[in-house]
Amino acid sequence: MFIPNYFPSKLQHQEKMLSDTFSLLVWNIHKENQELAFKHALTSLLETYPSDFLLFQEVKHPKEQTYSLDDYSYALASNIETSKNIFGVTIAAQVQFKSINTSVSSNRELGGLATHKSRLITEHSFQDERSIYIVNLHAINFVSLKSFTLELAKITRTLQTYIGPMIIGGDFNNWSH
Repeated sequence: MFIPNYFPSKLQHQEKMLSDTFSLLVWNIHKENQELAFKHALTSLLETYPSDFLLFQEVKHPKEQTYSLDDYSYALASNIETSKNIFGVTIAAQVQFKSINTSVSSNRELGGLATHKSRLITEHSFQDERSIYIVNLHAINFVSLKSFTLELAKITRTLQTYIGPMIIGGDFNNWSH
């Protein structure tokens, strides 16, 4: 697995500000977002539960294709890059992205044999120009308690540097003791 150099984004809603009430969908999509069944399921879900923000973990983004989230702007924080694809977490929205911050975990899973995990922090403006931060985190797993605790402490220190309201979502499954 290669450390990523590619962090794609498509920003097409830069003039649109966030309203005071909004909705958010968080989903670990298990790299299935390129499958037709996933696209149909997402379309159906969004028809029933319209969402202003989509926070996906385990996204698969082909390098040679456009990542399809039709009516959404998006940013992707990669944790794996291969010759054909990148994988990671995405925040998609139908509003302006004021800032985008991507990072990967310090440690890799399974004693350094597997992957880093990715984190994405985006900033969005309300109509009155207040900001909100949206955090999408795929937490590290299959590591020692010490490594897990150190990674959470690092994330906490990073998040404490942001001033203002914040929503943290993602995949926090932990199979370690």
